[in-house]
Amino acid sequence: MGWLCRACIFTPALHFVDDFGSAEAMELARSSFDASRRLCKALGFSFKQSKEQPPASQQVIQGVSIVVNNDSVTVQGTEERRQRLDEMLADVLTQDRLPPHEAASLAGKLQFYCQSLRGRSHAAALRPLFRRSRLTGAGRNHQNWRLDGQLRHGIGLLRWSLRHAPPRTFPFQKEAHSVLYADAFFNLFDKDWKPSDEDIPSWGRTPPETLRNGWGFVVTVQGRTYFAHGRVPYWFVREFTSRRAYIYMLEIVAQILPLFAMQRQLDRHVLLFVDNEPARHALTRGFGKDESINCLLQHAWRFLEENSFRPAWQRVTSSANVSDSVSRGDLRHARAESWTELHRDWDGVFEELLTGSDRRHTYGDTQRFAPIDF
Repeated sequence: MGWLCRACIFTPALHFVDDFGSAEAMELARSSFDASRRLCKALGFSFKQSKEQPPASQQVIQGVSIVVNNDSVTVQGTEERRQRLDEMLADVLTQDRLPPHEAASLAGKLQFYCQSLRGRSHAAALRPLFRRSRLTGAGRNHQNWRLDGQLRHGIGLLRWSLRHAPPRTFPFQKEAHSVLYADAFFNLFDKDWKPSDEDIPSWGRTPPETLRNGWGFVVTVQGRTYFAHGRVPYWFVREFTSRRAYIYMLEIVAQILPLFAMQRQLDRHVLLFVDNEPARHALTRGFGKDESINCLLQHAWRFLEENSFRPAWQRVTSSANVSDSVSRGDLRHARAESWTELHRDWDGVFEELLTGSDRRHTYGDTQRFAPIDF
């Protein structure tokens, strides 16, 4: 019906499951609504009386309240819907079981609500549910469909966000944004390697924390450019023991470290450039295949949401990444351009990134890299 409304009566209708609606100019809203209703009736369909909502500046769709103002749109979840979804997720954790058909039903109920409130990060948290919904086979062959690590991480993030997600406001006017480039490397067999290199050799049983590494970033905020560089401390690296986790961690840390360090200076809209496509994908999705990386991303996304950051990661070639030399400690270009070096207690920033923020301690949970379950 959404396509028919757009094609036949030029109403910009959007469809989700069994609901559809539209955003129109005030002078056209009433006629658009009436024309859509007449078209549906002519085709043998009818609006549900319980869901029919005439044009108004505030509507509720799938438990999401949408308020249109003169200069912005505000999106907020209803308390009734939030409580119902939280109870469903808590029940899944208590039972430690989620068959495919129940996963499909739960994902469908959560999708519109979570994507409307938090966008792509929470669409990513839903993917383990969709993955479980596509599985087939008898329960006895799948440990009675018990929860795996990705499901627990996804559900933990969803429940935390349901309780703490503030309203989202989308201004109509263009906003200022910061631009950030970041990079990382590690040294193996007396050669520096970038996480994006495809021919990284195996290092066998060599502990990753013994490998020399480095990170660096360059960020422009309101016309002023800053840079910083350093090393990931060994006690942080020890949380990422596998080869995959170590390589992903370096690139991800380089991207999110400046957001933690400059949270008060950065614009809320941040454009970030990364030269590692798998890392960009993991950052955008909010989870990966390694449990320790999932926890790192979960902490990072909670921080981003709490501070209302709207990050947008873009791919950049290594040759165009201006932070490459900075990450290796070559500061000649940075100083020639009169960029400002940023000094922080980097160990303190890494500690915050490793343990989450102080809010975790209020729940009585000080365990490193463990999802919050209520």
